[in-house]
Amino acid sequence: MHKQDDSQQSAELRQAFLRHLPKRLDALTRRGLRQARDGWDINSLSLIFREVQTLAGACGRYGLLDLAEKLFAIESALADDLEQVRIPDAQISAVVAALFDEVREIASTRAAAPATNGRLSVPPAELDRSENGYPLQLVPPADYWTRFPEVPAATSNVAPPPVPVAVEPAFQKPAAPVVPPVVERAVEPPPTTAAPRSPASTSQARKVYHLTDGSPLACEIDQKLELSGYELSLLDHIDEVVEMIGTFPPHIVVVDAHFLGELDRLGDALKSARARTSHRVAMLAMSDQADLDVRLRAMRAGADAFVPLPAQPGDVMARIAELTESDQTDPYRIMIVEDDRSQAMFAESILRKAGMQTMMVTDPLAVLNDIDAFNPDLILMDLYMPGCSGMELTAIIREREAFVSTPIVFLSGESDADKHFEALNAGGDDFLSKPIRPKHLISAVTNRLRRARHIRRRAQNQNPRDPITGMYERAHVLDRINAKLAADEAVAQRGGLLYVDLDDATNLREQVGLIGFDKLLGQIGAFLATHLDASELVTRFGDTSFIVLSPDRGASDLATGSRDLVERVARE
Repeated sequence: MHKQDDSQQSAELRQAFLRHLPKRLDALTRRGLRQARDGWDINSLSLIFREVQTLAGACGRYGLLDLAEKLFAIESALADDLEQVRIPDAQISAVVAALFDEVREIASTRAAAPATNGRLSVPPAELDRSENGYPLQLVPPADYWTRFPEVPAATSNVAPPPVPVAVEPAFQKPAAPVVPPVVERAVEPPPTTAAPRSPASTSQARKVYHLTDGSPLACEIDQKLELSGYELSLLDHIDEVVEMIGTFPPHIVVVDAHFLGELDRLGDALKSARARTSHRVAMLAMSDQADLDVRLRAMRAGADAFVPLPAQPGDVMARIAELTESDQTDPYRIMIVEDDRSQAMFAESILRKAGMQTMMVTDPLAVLNDIDAFNPDLILMDLYMPGCSGMELTAIIREREAFVSTPIVFLSGESDADKHFEALNAGGDDFLSKPIRPKHLISAVTNRLRRARHIRRRAQNQNPRDPITGMYERAHVLDRINAKLAADEAVAQRGGLLYVDLDDATNLREQVGLIGFDKLLGQIGAFLATHLDASELVTRFGDTSFIVLSPDRGASDLATGSRDLVERVARE
């Protein structure tokens, strides 16, 4: 039975792969030819190489050996440049462009060939006759299987060797001392992450469909997504995205500003996917416009987040994490306080089936003994109970510091609006009238809990200092500077700023790539934070610069300190 199931799943995977292959090849060849003919970008090179490698392995596994050979040739042609973190020269680019043209020709031939039972037919030139007359594919080259992963999702790490980076000192400006980092440190460009994995291994993976316009911001977001462990699919046509959402619903769809006009079509596809999948399917839309009409249109199309441009990649990543981590966190904990056991068991069964942890309490006086141990995320409270009403119990719970903001939702058949108001005035957050439909109960609880956990995470992250690098959030440092300038004259005269800039940053970014450059800046920021006084605050100011707020040191001390810092960095 298991073998039959596995065989059926393999057949379904093969058919799904073959169905989407023409569009994937079309997108890949267009990107590859554009880069090979118009000039390469180191980050686009990494993404194209990874897609070529993935498709080569999958084509080899599913018997499309002509495509696999051409894709493997492209992979081999680009591998050395990727390992050395350099741009392919004109000769390699010409070879790669020719190979992409051949891939496009093979793909168009296969697309024109008639299909049988949903499978791509094999052209006659690729057939051979065995002794019993059955058509068979040509015998593959010797040891061809060593070139391809066992499954199309195998991880392939292309880890370039460390690249020593030297950052020369910049001149020091008299008005704002510049602390020029002199770094002799190996910066490892990001390893190529795993290709999309098979459904059997993606139960915990967060699947992202990116409808991308290929902008520098989009490329940087894509690399950060893959380094963060997301299962990323790059798509550049609305029909592709709609079909993929209908086949394999993702956890989030990221839409670049170029495709803002397609949000309505995406919204229809997402509405259908959300109705039939168990996990949350979110959408994040980016836009060059931030007016209310555009925001309303995005919201009505089903967007969960709206990011106006220009935006920092880190800010976009933070929003994506907020939208996708709800399915990755601990199950919601619900305490059901209901004296009617049948009603309590009804609510408990509904919420348990929705994947939540529940505790049923039929004696309201026992709630205070159990609430600390269970630490609920939300309390479902009956309004009328013997010994202690729901309103009285809510008032007692609200007196405890740990549960001041815990959502409390009342359940009752009470129809009097004044009683509803009294319940909410006693500290309740919502009121649901019995009888309640299961879908409505789950929706009311989930939406309330999602917001509560989001608020809790933000409260926990209010510490403006990063515990790893020691740097502060830029907004916090700017607030401190404004407070300093607004203070009385005696206080404002003390202290000053150091401006730290990175020399030749553009060439350095091209050499090590966006992710490697981010790592370097993180190392420099951590070094500055480590070697400054405890009262001084350092933060990223621009793309390649930092500022250090020193609340107490004067101009001469700052100048001396900046020279010492330069020497210290040079020694490191």
